[in-house]
Amino acid sequence: MLGVANNRNSEYFALLFLWISNLFLALTLLSCSGNEADPRVDLSRVSSQICQNSMGTEGLYWDILNGVPRGDIPGGLPTVANIGGNYIHSGYPPLGFIYPSGYRPVELRQEFPQLVGVNMLRNDDQSLWRYVNQTFLGPADASQVVEFELNEFLQFVGGNQQQMQVICTNAGTQQPIPTIVATNQSLLVRVQGFTALFVVGVNFATDLGVSFISTQVSFAPTEQFDQEVLGAFLPIHWQLLVRERGEWSDRDGDGVPDHLDRFPDDPTRW
Repeated sequence: MLGVANNRNSEYFALLFLWISNLFLALTLLSCSGNEADPRVDLSRVSSQICQNSMGTEGLYWDILNGVPRGDIPGGLPTVANIGGNYIHSGYPPLGFIYPSGYRPVELRQEFPQLVGVNMLRNDDQSLWRYVNQTFLGPADASQVVEFELNEFLQFVGGNQQQMQVICTNAGTQQPIPTIVATNQSLLVRVQGFTALFVVGVNFATDLGVSFISTQVSFAPTEQFDQEVLGAFLPIHWQLLVRERGEWSDRDGDGVPDHLDRFPDDPTRW
C-alpha cells in the first residue's frame, strides 16, 4: 500500500527506530520490576489502570504494553519456565530470546520493503506472539496498520468485525520534534473464542518522507490467554531488554542473562 524505502538514510533510521522501540519497552518493564511482586498476588481482583473492561492478567498485560508501570507481576520478573529453544534473528541479532517449549519461531525478514521480525507460533497454531519493525516510503498511520493486522487475525479465526467484542482501545498522536509525527494505537478484542491484543506505533519522518512502523500482536484462545501471557508473551518481552542492563549482561547473546546462564560464553547452551 506504501512505496519502498531503499536509500541508505532509510536503512539507518529503520535500525535506529528498532533500537528506540526496544528501549521504550525496556523502560516500561524496568519501571514495572523495581520491586519484585508477591507471587501470591490475586490477579483476579486486579484491573487495568486504563481500561475498566479488562481484569486480571489480561489487564496487567494491556497496561504493560501501553506503557503503564505495574509492580504486580506474579513472581516478579517474567521468565520462561520450560525452555523450548533459543532464537536469534539472522539479520538483527539483538532480536533474540529463549522461547518456551511448545512454540516455534518463524523469522520475518525482507530487504524491500524493509522488514525485521518474528512470529512465535504455538505448535498447534492456536497461539501467537508477533514482533515486527518495518520501513515504508510515505506517510502511514497506526490505525491503518492495526486494521490490517486485525483483518489478518479475523481471517485466521474465521470471524468478522460485526462479531467482534472490543474490550479496550487506546490511541494517540504526538509530535515529539518538528520533523516527526508519531501515532500509536492499541486494541484488545475477543471473537470466535479467541482474545487478541494489537499494539502499533508509527513514526513518520516528514523530512525524509519515511514511516517507521513497530507492531506487536499476541493472541490465544480466550480460556488460555492469561496462561500464555505469563508463560510465553511476557517472558519473551522481558528478554528483549536484558542486554540494556549491566546486572543483566548477556555475553553470548543467547537471550539468557549471564547470572542465569550455566554457559555464559556459549550461545548454543544455557
